[in-house]
Amino acid sequence: MSLENEFTGSSFENEFENTTAQPELSNKGSRLIGASTAGIRALMYQLTTIYLRTPPAKLFRPTRIDYMAITRLFVHGSMKQTTKRPYNFYKDSSIGVLTSAIKKFGWRFIPDTVLPPLVANSATGVVLYTSYLMSLQYYNGDKKNFLEDPLPIDTFRAGFVAGTFQSIAAAPIDAIYARSSANELLKGQHENLWKFGWKKLREVGVSGVFAGYSLSFLKESTGFAVYFCLFETIKNQGFRFARDSLINFRYYKEKVMSPFNFTMTKEEYIKQCENEKKFKFLKTSFVFLAGMTASFSLQMIQYPLTKIQSIHLSRLEAFDIYGSALPNGGKPQSRSRMLTIYYNTYLDTLEHVLFIQSNSKLSWYDWLYRGFRRHALTTIPATTIGLVVLESLRSKLAVEIEPLAPS
Repeated sequence: MSLENEFTGSSFENEFENTTAQPELSNKGSRLIGASTAGIRALMYQLTTIYLRTPPAKLFRPTRIDYMAITRLFVHGSMKQTTKRPYNFYKDSSIGVLTSAIKKFGWRFIPDTVLPPLVANSATGVVLYTSYLMSLQYYNGDKKNFLEDPLPIDTFRAGFVAGTFQSIAAAPIDAIYARSSANELLKGQHENLWKFGWKKLREVGVSGVFAGYSLSFLKESTGFAVYFCLFETIKNQGFRFARDSLINFRYYKEKVMSPFNFTMTKEEYIKQCENEKKFKFLKTSFVFLAGMTASFSLQMIQYPLTKIQSIHLSRLEAFDIYGSALPNGGKPQSRSRMLTIYYNTYLDTLEHVLFIQSNSKLSWYDWLYRGFRRHALTTIPATTIGLVVLESLRSKLAVEIEPLAPS
């Protein structure tokens, strides 16, 4: 056997594959991991937003992440009611705002106002991670060890499916936020946000919930396809390339520098390297590197589409208000009429996007990514930790169910 085949042959790769094999996850396990990952991601988002201040006038916006936005709205009120002052951690941070809300409205404020958006947003995360794991397993069929070495095309397809399911699950949430205003909440006409959200859903109907869905579908499916594909590729193929290259180099160096004293076989040297802390740290480092890269790419894709989607949702709201003001505004429209209206809203959105961009005197890139830095500082740590937790729980649960797997 040649020297090249000795260090890069299939036996060397198979040895590592056999030591890292993992069984398949059950559907129950996938749901458990998805729920845990979504909860940790939500917690990390709140921790990373403690030091960031959001102007009260911009708190109520179409988002599925900022759980404290409505709480800040109740505490601070509108921009007119809030004078400009330096940032105060005890008054402006998430913890400070929540404390002020409890003092002002009582403990009932948490289940009535804080819990509904938290549950709704976390539910979309459960749908995302659970559908990803189950789709990845479906695309691999009976393939063994797919959790450790999924193909990039499989992770891309599974991420696309997961993003699609999340876009469907998140459509009602987006519809509620887009068609609500701060004044409606501050008037106190509803006992809690549960009833407020249900009333809004009944008002907009199914057609209103999925109005503008194509933009949401494009943003979620494409974004999470790249998100999971990059994460799995860097974490698996990238790590194995770095690991094999490093071990090959060290093994070759030992063979050359000590040709007579170095008597270890390749298999023995592999086992020795596996027990070294530096190689365990290397894998952990690649998990974090993969998470940061995937999270950044997700925000790069979704941020400009979210900006356009926000404009489109505002135009839909304007059309709804205009339609309700007509003499026959309360009568249901025919399907063809509704399709024509929603088609025209896309054209109207395009005109407004072109108008706003031209008036901003900025290039398309600068306009689309204006404010991206602050947004990234808030969301990237949370999504990165979410991926790390996903990987940790997935590996741990797979190891625990191994004795129960059929032989």
